[in-house]
Amino acid sequence: MSTTSGLQTAPGRPLVGRREERTRLRQLLDGVDAGGAAVLVTGEPGIGKTTLVEEAADHAVAAGYTVLRCVGVEHERTVGFGGLHQLLHPLTGHLPQLPRRQQATLATVFGTDDAEGQVRAPDRLLVHAATLGLLEEASADRPLLLLVEDVQWLDRSSADLLGVLTRRATQTRVVLLATLRTGDTAPADRPGWQVEQLQLAPLSAEESGQLLDELGTPPTGRLRARVLEEAYGNPLALRELAVLVQDPGAPADADRLPRLPLPQRLEDAFMQQVLRLPDPTQRFLLVAAAGEDAPLGEVVAAARDLGLHPLDLAPAEAAGLVRVLAHELRFRHPLVRSAVYGAAPFAARLAVHEALAGSTSAGRSTWHRAAATPDPDEQVARALTDVAEDAAQRGAQAEASAAYERAAALSVDPAARLRRLVEAAETARLAGLASAASLSATVRPLLADPSAEPALAVRAAVTRWRLSASHGEWAGRIEELVRLAEDLAGPTGTAHPHARMRALSAAAIGVNVLHPGGTLPGRVRDALAAVRPLGVPDAELQVALLLVDPLQHAARWRGRLGQIGGAVPAPNRLATAAEAIQDLPTAAALWSTATELTRQAREVSEECLTLHGQALVRVVTGDLTGALASAELTRRMSGDAGLFIVQAAALGVLAQASTWTGDLERAAAALQQAQTTAGSAPVGRTAAELHWAAGLLALAEHRHRDAWVRLRQVEEHPVVAAWAIGDLTEAAVRSGKAAEVTGVVEQLERDNAVFGSPHLAMLLHRSRALLCDGPDAEDAYRAATAAGEVGGAPLELARTRLAHGVWLRRQRQIGSAVEPLTEALNAFDAAGARLWAERAAAELRAAGAAPVDRHPRGARDAAALLTAQELQIAHLAADGHTNKEIADQVYLSHRTVGSHLYRIFPKLGLTSRAQLRDALGR
Repeated sequence: MSTTSGLQTAPGRPLVGRREERTRLRQLLDGVDAGGAAVLVTGEPGIGKTTLVEEAADHAVAAGYTVLRCVGVEHERTVGFGGLHQLLHPLTGHLPQLPRRQQATLATVFGTDDAEGQVRAPDRLLVHAATLGLLEEASADRPLLLLVEDVQWLDRSSADLLGVLTRRATQTRVVLLATLRTGDTAPADRPGWQVEQLQLAPLSAEESGQLLDELGTPPTGRLRARVLEEAYGNPLALRELAVLVQDPGAPADADRLPRLPLPQRLEDAFMQQVLRLPDPTQRFLLVAAAGEDAPLGEVVAAARDLGLHPLDLAPAEAAGLVRVLAHELRFRHPLVRSAVYGAAPFAARLAVHEALAGSTSAGRSTWHRAAATPDPDEQVARALTDVAEDAAQRGAQAEASAAYERAAALSVDPAARLRRLVEAAETARLAGLASAASLSATVRPLLADPSAEPALAVRAAVTRWRLSASHGEWAGRIEELVRLAEDLAGPTGTAHPHARMRALSAAAIGVNVLHPGGTLPGRVRDALAAVRPLGVPDAELQVALLLVDPLQHAARWRGRLGQIGGAVPAPNRLATAAEAIQDLPTAAALWSTATELTRQAREVSEECLTLHGQALVRVVTGDLTGALASAELTRRMSGDAGLFIVQAAALGVLAQASTWTGDLERAAAALQQAQTTAGSAPVGRTAAELHWAAGLLALAEHRHRDAWVRLRQVEEHPVVAAWAIGDLTEAAVRSGKAAEVTGVVEQLERDNAVFGSPHLAMLLHRSRALLCDGPDAEDAYRAATAAGEVGGAPLELARTRLAHGVWLRRQRQIGSAVEPLTEALNAFDAAGARLWAERAAAELRAAGAAPVDRHPRGARDAAALLTAQELQIAHLAADGHTNKEIADQVYLSHRTVGSHLYRIFPKLGLTSRAQLRDALGR
């Protein structure tokens, strides 16, 4: 952060001082071809932020930039993506160059989505990708400077998008330059904004004096000293207070000047100038202040409705308080606007908003009508609900939430109020707003009303449950869902079965993920049994039962879950159910299907969950390149979408896959980042997955005691604990804890008698072999190998053969050891598991056999040479997708995809796209 003093002269004159900041901005602008930048200029009102960025804009224009602007307006945060539209509307001519879905997304956001292929209700990540793509297209010929003034007042949807741009700026020819008023709660304060900050400090005493001397008639004597004291180095305050103290009506005694906080002093100074204007001019200024960023024509029309004339504005323009441009009326400073609006009587503000409601565009008109309505009014509430629905369809969830909340406040009917508050809470959750929790808390007591709709009660409870995922309150929220389902049953136990089923479906996935103890799982089972005969959808019921009690229902559904895929509303639940009954082949197939379905639906939060599920199951089934690609995409998408628990889980998968490939440094870094990302200690399945990844890394580094400590904690989740049993047993044996793992193996053997999983059977037989010796070990290794050959997990089979070969060599059965060791080496090589391949090769040499050349080109080289994101793009390109098709799948611009491919080819020694399939070992 740079903090220096400087001197701002009167408007229209060159900026003096601020040398360090001016130099830095010019450096960033001149170096854009090496990568863009994001800069946030901060400081109190009047400190010179606008003057600094305007000089930067002049420099950019001279350097050949295209300069785009938007201005945040106080109180005007109700139009979703309003800032984005203002900023990027000049670039719409570049839309046809974008991939089809990205074109349609921006058309939806801008409200021009009449074209075929339009996307309704785009998720945030798709809007982010489309916007970045548009900026890359527009900056291909000329770099872009994006000027965003008063970012603290920007609408939330636009601010979130700019936050993503700050993280991607260095990969573009775009410089983002934003200003922020110090002390305001700003979108830029949110996690995810990555900017260089230039903080403008007050002027020095000498510079302040110089500025006063540049005024036509500067104050003198004690008045001068008092102005310098009160302004405290603020250039705007110096000018305005100098004018104020020399006004004929001002106190002659400097000691009688009021002492107020600086913003209030500036507002008072501006208001003194406003009060000297004719009454019609003051009223016209109030219309403009209430109209916020409405076009000039709409402001004039509203003023005419109040009996005013455009010429009434002339005195304010002559006084320099406003400027009238071609299509807008611009206040000299935001404090002028706030002073005019804040000083107006309540009745005058109501009248002005009523006039603006009749002259402004549809969305703004409704908000003005709401501002002119102090009492509940169902007609206005319905209109605001329409505004909320439109905002939600355009992906502006934050603004939709604000409209729903205001509509609820104006609702006459209690049921309608409750409905709108529930929608406000859910859209706030989708937008990642902190207000989601408070809205949800507001809803909760209203649901106690016996007249509340059961479906609304369930939706509100599900929203609270989803919100609790990052706050450590899952168990309590699952309890709420179950209690709600029980209460909705009524005296006869037969009321509202479908609403109860929806609550229980959410509770079932919560139980599966969290795996709580106590009576909660049993209560969910009992509640599901109660709705079973009441005509609820059977497929949804069966999946819920599997999630809560897999052992009881595994036999019926093993190998058959794919048959009911179309009847289950959430595809990831079906894949999770397959994992719960240890049906690995079905789980792998269902995760792939779920990923494709959620991608097509553009449900980014669900797509992140399914991509993570696919990534983990790819590790288990030995597809390391696919696992790395899916996990990296999940990490990036979930981070951009604010799904930090999912991001932490994705980093755990990256750590596992990196350990398998032998990149132990990358694995350790991913685990460290996962711990930071997850915040408070993760629980349930996420915690188990991270412990498994950490334990596997510790095993790879021969830290057996550490591995034992971490892998014991995998027992927090039964599915992950089953998949990690081979690692747990190895850590136990190598750290002298074999006796403590025997009971775990025995329990899993009893469970697998029901599950019938060849994959789990292989792991359990291998565990038995590690725990015993002599003929029993030989039998166990052979049984493990036989099960592994049909288990669908070739890397774990290779580890089994490696362990068997090591055991045979140590039993001096050298000839018998060569075959399993060779097969293990070949499998590790084929998958790119370099660390284990090296161990298998070393064991072969110890057995007197010479390993063959283990480095032909193929998937293992791709995993070693490419980043996870490059792997993802390379796979899609090898499958025949164009750059634009790839961009639509991985939420990047097609130019970024092209840049990745440009780097991929030389890394793999290729010259054409056609060679990718062979290079990736397809």
